[in-house]
Amino acid sequence: MKIPPLILTLSLSTCLCQGAFVLVDDMENGNNWGAGSQGSIVADPTNASNNVYLIDTSPVSSGNVTAAFHSITSIDNNTTGTLFFRIRSDAAAPNFVWGSSDVASPNVTGNFNSFGDYEGYGRIADADYGFQLRDGGGFTGDLENGAADTWYNVWLELDNTNDTTTLYVTTGSDDATSAIGSGAFRNGTTSGLVTLLVVNAHGGGNDYIDDIYIDTTGQNLTNPTTIPEPRSYALLIGLLGTCVLLLRRSRI
Repeated sequence: MKIPPLILTLSLSTCLCQGAFVLVDDMENGNNWGAGSQGSIVADPTNASNNVYLIDTSPVSSGNVTAAFHSITSIDNNTTGTLFFRIRSDAAAPNFVWGSSDVASPNVTGNFNSFGDYEGYGRIADADYGFQLRDGGGFTGDLENGAADTWYNVWLELDNTNDTTTLYVTTGSDDATSAIGSGAFRNGTTSGLVTLLVVNAHGGGNDYIDDIYIDTTGQNLTNPTTIPEPRSYALLIGLLGTCVLLLRRSRI
């Protein structure tokens, strides 16, 4: 029995060349968000068998602002990493803010005052669902317009050497290809980026986040939600091993 070399090569490349994203949280194992986070695990509005995180739409803090944070593996100073997640909002005029922080436990309770804890981050804003990116002292204009009730894939390429963020956005199962914009960190930092911080700053609709992944080794523009889980890799590797063994026996 012979395995065509092309098939073997493609199979091995599928296993070994999909990038180095590591799952942070897919919301399927309880609520692992930080203490005081104003959100809850709920069913995906488009798929009842999938769990997502809802940032509370009944704010307990002043100014109709609610917030939540989740720890991530550190993107250390003088390195570059990629933070991936999926987001959705059904607000008429959203101000859904999401991104990285170098603060391990941002203050997300009471009178929320932790916008200054952000470093590289972005938002979807206004009725046109414009994707905007923080660039130092303010936000860019709309880099791309989206729509309500739509899941978006977001990649934040975080350069913690030059303190810059590059933003990529797609829908569905697409990988990222072209950046839609870049900007400077809000403050600049000499520390690691250790937290994903999300804020519902409009208080008039539902904001959701799901499928958080991180690659601390550099730029990664693959869509990790379409990559087989490790168990699938193990099965494929086992199958390849069996095929190789049969190939060797056929030559005896």
